[in-house]
Amino acid sequence: MKAFLQLVAEDFRERFGDDFSDIVVVFPNRRAALFFNDFLVGEKPIWAPRYQTISELFSEYSQLSIADPIETVCRIYRIYHDATQTAETLDHFYGWGERLLADFDDVDKNMADAKSLFANIEDYHRLTNVLGSPLTDEQREALKRFLVDFRADAATGIRERFSTFWDQIGHIYETLNNELLTEGLAYEGALYRRVVEGLKNGELQVPAGIRQYAFVGFNVLDHVEHELFAHLQREGKATFYWDYDVYYVNESPQHEAGRFLRQNLVDFPNALPASFFNNFRGEKQIEFVSAPTENAQVFAATEWLAACLRDTKDARRTALVLCNENLIEPVLHALPEEASHINVTKGFPLSHTPAAALLEKSLKEQSRRGDSAGSMSNLQFLGKLAESLHAAALEVQEHVRTEGEEGTHEGEKELLRLLYTEAYYQTSTIVERFIGLTERGLLVVDWVTLGRLLRQVVRSGSVPFHGDPAQGMQVLGVLETRNLDFDNVIMLSTNEDMLPRRMGDNSFIPYPLRMAYGLTDAEKHTAVFAYYFYRLLQRAHHVRLCYNETSTGARTAEMSRFMRQLLMDESMGPRIKQLSLSVRQIRQETHPLTATKPANLFDILNPEITDESGQKCIRPLSPTSLNNYLDCPLRFFYQRIARLHVPDPDAEEIENTSFGEIFHRTAELFYTEMQDDGGNVRAEDLREVLTNPRRWEHVRELIAQAFQDVRKERSEVAAVTLEECMRNLIRHDAKLQSLRIHGLEKTFWLDIPVKTGGGTRPLRVGGIIDRLDSVIDPQTGRRILRVVDYKTGTHIEKCLSMDHIFTPSDNRPHYFLQTFLYTMAVKRELRKVEPEAEGITAALFYPLCASSDDYDCRVSFGGSPLKTFTDEMGREFLEGLKLTAENLFYTGMDFTAQPSKKRCLWCDFRPLCGWREQKAT
Repeated sequence: MKAFLQLVAEDFRERFGDDFSDIVVVFPNRRAALFFNDFLVGEKPIWAPRYQTISELFSEYSQLSIADPIETVCRIYRIYHDATQTAETLDHFYGWGERLLADFDDVDKNMADAKSLFANIEDYHRLTNVLGSPLTDEQREALKRFLVDFRADAATGIRERFSTFWDQIGHIYETLNNELLTEGLAYEGALYRRVVEGLKNGELQVPAGIRQYAFVGFNVLDHVEHELFAHLQREGKATFYWDYDVYYVNESPQHEAGRFLRQNLVDFPNALPASFFNNFRGEKQIEFVSAPTENAQVFAATEWLAACLRDTKDARRTALVLCNENLIEPVLHALPEEASHINVTKGFPLSHTPAAALLEKSLKEQSRRGDSAGSMSNLQFLGKLAESLHAAALEVQEHVRTEGEEGTHEGEKELLRLLYTEAYYQTSTIVERFIGLTERGLLVVDWVTLGRLLRQVVRSGSVPFHGDPAQGMQVLGVLETRNLDFDNVIMLSTNEDMLPRRMGDNSFIPYPLRMAYGLTDAEKHTAVFAYYFYRLLQRAHHVRLCYNETSTGARTAEMSRFMRQLLMDESMGPRIKQLSLSVRQIRQETHPLTATKPANLFDILNPEITDESGQKCIRPLSPTSLNNYLDCPLRFFYQRIARLHVPDPDAEEIENTSFGEIFHRTAELFYTEMQDDGGNVRAEDLREVLTNPRRWEHVRELIAQAFQDVRKERSEVAAVTLEECMRNLIRHDAKLQSLRIHGLEKTFWLDIPVKTGGGTRPLRVGGIIDRLDSVIDPQTGRRILRVVDYKTGTHIEKCLSMDHIFTPSDNRPHYFLQTFLYTMAVKRELRKVEPEAEGITAALFYPLCASSDDYDCRVSFGGSPLKTFTDEMGREFLEGLKLTAENLFYTGMDFTAQPSKKRCLWCDFRPLCGWREQKAT
């Protein structure tokens, strides 16, 4: 069966002869031109045509240049800031700016009326009811639905903030375009729109010397593309080649894969006869393969590809298509020996190279410097980073050439040298780009924001694999399959969330308005992917579609809807073979690992250190360490004795621990300001913070300061959640009677005598109390001292007895060991801390669970809220604490693993332990 590009090439020779020098062939992407050229060039010499992508064609018609997207977002922020005088920083605004730029691009490519679209929210009511307004009936109806939904919840803060921001979008759009135009720049959509408008009003003309434009293999057309095609068609300068199949265009008038082709074939008739496009129901073998994991699909590809490559004379007719492009690395490692030549269109992730590692190392060093005397300005940091990348590139060339990596042969050494050198070059180019923006004053950000932007750009980059694209087996992404035909096709990750790829709701333009103004929407997105899928299969003979049958997180285990459509087709379904890739579990005999206790264990856990004042002191053993010991002695050994380093989480992630640190710091900053000289906090002041917008804006500023203080990059989602946590805390404290703060983030400890191999020694155990305060008990009228511990999780612990705290189990109340330890330490100094106190209690405050009016933060002990921590409770707690400590130092008992289905599953040291080890085959 002839490929689509081969049919086009044959028609070309018949239609245009052998001289194509005045022909321009326009493809959706550059890749198809390489394959087309092979079909076009025969034994007879020819004048080759000129190949362009649609983007290059638009750019050729314009005198403008495409603006740098990072620079454009910075411009958007400056325009917004100047218009609103907002306190929002570029760090917080950057994601908004990216979404706004994408919206502007979509508006212009679809030639929507921007002035009407970005009108004031209330103006829509007028537009939908004014007779003779420029809106169609469909637009008016969509706008009415939007206004009903919008006003239904108009009183909420989110709606108000959206409305305020929306009112500025039109100004930002107009100012940005004018500003870029004066500098000879435009973002892509604006450039396209100006080209079409120039052709319409006669300012632009079709370049002389071009006999014909041939548009090959397009599908969905933005409005600007449709207008360009129509203009060139009227000029007699356009020939159109559409690739489709009657299966989804003619036989099924509602089939989403043919949604756009049906109209395109009417507006711009196909140069090829319809008889060429009845292939989908032809002879083909189709297999659906379910796999238990994402990576396991690779095993289903290896043998299948080997068999196909052995049976084919032309390896180019075999393709492996990645719906999940993160599988590129395991795929490259699993390709069969028969794949002697491969062409990979998806580059190697730049973030997985030594260049990205050097960037990350430099950012962490800058983070440690903070505001110290050794800190650098952004420009200094970028300059030093550029020098380091250049030096590393020179070093890696020599290192890989002479040494390589262990076990690599000369060919692999050369590949590594090229890969790493290109990675350093690309990363250096990115850094130089940031230097330019900083020097011109367009990138004025703190170093945290700078680091986030650098990471973001590097993560989106890739190192291209060099080679002849028209040679060997093809490894591609879904988009790269456009216009290409293969006999053998295997697709990996054909799950519902991957095919079609889920379209995020990343737009400021509400969905009804997108529909009303003809902008890109989810239905259009799905139809595009449907076309890619069915078009790829229509001429193939052997097809294998693999999907992950195990749900993980938000990822669904369903096969793609397109596969289900095939199963339901009466003519196709019975021909599909459904297979399952099984995982065989290999039972391995494992033995619990143990570790001997060192002779100097006590000094390791209670070392003598020098404090900030230069005084010698003992560093206490933390309650967290004791909890880790009770949960699993071997994990305690790895953490505290062997001091094995656990990899840092993603620098941009706000993990649970970091979120807690930021909340603790925010609460500390807030109550440091709210208390008077005697520590008293007035309830009316707290209520004013909740009701006064200016006072609440200051809380937001404290949250921003807390992000900086704990050296974490701000996350908008985390910031909003932190606001809610602070609101719950302040609302709760405003109901307390006579709140008095005695300490914030203050250190307390206990010294307990412990028997060790060297005799009885005092073990210091302690840590930092989040908040020490006192309140008047409304039932007794007595002042009670409280040890308050903040917990930012959502699992509220309850303790049945003291034994419950010290008995290892999956439901052991960990928080109580820490809270009661601090309570004991403070109880010994009760009168010194608060002379008026007539008792002490413990509280665990869960800010994410404290929204109800009747929330009680007192710990639940023995089935009820704890009113007072009694002397008897103190004695029982000390007994359990002492016994745990003596077991810890008893040399006749090694550190041994304590297996638990719950804890072992998430343990960082599980690979070292050997418990429940499995192997998939």
